[in-house]
Amino acid sequence: MTKITMYYVAIPVTLTDAQEGFRDLYDPKYGVNEAHATLVAPFSAKLMTPELDEHFSMVSSEFHKQEITAQGFYISDSGYIFYTFDENSNTLLTAIKKRLHEHSALDEHQHQHQWSFLPHITLGKFEEERRVPELVRSVLPELCHSRVMNFDRFRLYAILNEASQRAHVKDYLLQKKVYTQ
Repeated sequence: MTKITMYYVAIPVTLTDAQEGFRDLYDPKYGVNEAHATLVAPFSAKLMTPELDEHFSMVSSEFHKQEITAQGFYISDSGYIFYTFDENSNTLLTAIKKRLHEHSALDEHQHQHQWSFLPHITLGKFEEERRVPELVRSVLPELCHSRVMNFDRFRLYAILNEASQRAHVKDYLLQKKVYTQ
């Protein structure tokens, strides 16, 4: 029986074939997670209410479709390899993350997950930073070149059956109109 245990909110992204190939080799969750940039870390399924869904819809109406730029990489102390975003994209994604977390249902969740927010796409994972092979480090500058991506939605995902599966639940399309003169 399929059981939803948790949810998370993220931006689905499309990577190049080379980046997907890298993920296939080095990301242990490659077959489980599609490429994405997380905005709300996994939270209990009990918190997902019609009111929270309405809040997510309201947040999506406050932002307009635009381009974001992924560029560069970061290797965390715990061995994650992140494809990062430029400053303007970081500012935008951080603002959306903050708005999503303003709902009271996510208040306690936010306090439990006080990490330094660095918008990113996970490309791989090693045991720790010092264990990332030099060969892998040498391809990252070319692999993580500056790349513009369309950003028109964030997505609610469900974590199923003790974290072994993910499912796309709902897209929240960015709806704010942009007027030009």
